[in-house]
Amino acid sequence: FNYLKDLELNNDINGVIYLTDLGQVIYSTLKGTKLRKFLKEVEFRVKICNNSIIKLFYTSKDNELIFSEYIQDKYFIILIFDSKIKFGIADYYLNKVVGNVLSLLKI
Repeated sequence: FNYLKDLELNNDINGVIYLTDLGQVIYSTLKGTKLRKFLKEVEFRVKICNNSIIKLFYTSKDNELIFSEYIQDKYFIILIFDSKIKFGIADYYLNKVVGNVLSLLKI
């Protein structure tokens, strides 16, 4: 998961979460209460989507732009951006991260 750790150094991305469809966190740049608070909000949205939506874009209560993608019917990749980021740039990062994670999962 060195690739995900490298994303922490990126000024455009405020946070990265990689979790299973059962809610188990595999990797996160968020820690402690901030992670728990965020996961409660995400859990609500995931239940609404019932895993039938592959990509989900929305604004969090903290006015952050959230991009997530459900991959291989098992995992969620969630990227957190400042609300000022351009939608196309956020989508580019999400596609890049998903591609790298998929290549790691094939190993």
